[in-house]
Amino acid sequence: MISVRSLSKRHGDRQVLQDVSTEVTKGETIAIVGPSGGGKSTLLRCLNYLEHFDQGEVDIAGHTLRPGMGRRDAALLRALRSRVGMVFQQFNLFPHLTALDNITLAPTVVKKTERSAAEETARKLLGKVGLADRAGAYPHELSGGQQQRVAIARALAQHPDVMLFDEPTSALDPEMRDDVMEVIKELASGGMTMLVVTHEMQFAHDIATRVWVIERGTIAEDGPPSQVVDDPQTQVAREFFARLRKK
Repeated sequence: MISVRSLSKRHGDRQVLQDVSTEVTKGETIAIVGPSGGGKSTLLRCLNYLEHFDQGEVDIAGHTLRPGMGRRDAALLRALRSRVGMVFQQFNLFPHLTALDNITLAPTVVKKTERSAAEETARKLLGKVGLADRAGAYPHELSGGQQQRVAIARALAQHPDVMLFDEPTSALDPEMRDDVMEVIKELASGGMTMLVVTHEMQFAHDIATRVWVIERGTIAEDGPPSQVVDDPQTQVAREFFARLRKK
């Protein structure tokens, strides 16, 4: 499903990602954790080419990404992003559109799906994320947790093969975090392939099938939660999880 080979990226003099190689099989849920500034979000964004990279290759959802892709590859990148959904820290909903319209926009405009079919799918997805009664609400009428759940439904409306989450609960209070994490947990149990940048200890321990600890642009540790969370082998992982346990 995903193959990353010798992925490297620099920002000026700073090496953000350094020779990252890894594989993700269909149905895995990967928790990406580690100290701030280690390259977690950059790695995630490289997987759908929101961030260009300098060296290496990425195979994801049937598409191959290489350095130097640009306008000539626009059609490929559009196809990629219809198969790889992404949910950000900020919800990025269109404020002038209802929840229903936010979800139907991409299918009707990009995929030319009939409006009635797109609305039917959108209503099912709103039900899936616990917001069946909020189809007509505008973003300002929704809580932060509700907006994030609409953003998840919007990404799912493209019927993606892979979902990428970049700290989806970091801007939410505890109760709202629980609602969003429950949706992600249900997606994981349904077999969706997911990579989630997170500082949620419970998610890394109880939901993820594998945990990557990212430090200084490399995967410092990679394994099941029982190994990486409960018995970390690297100093960076031990320190990171010790801090989370104190919170």
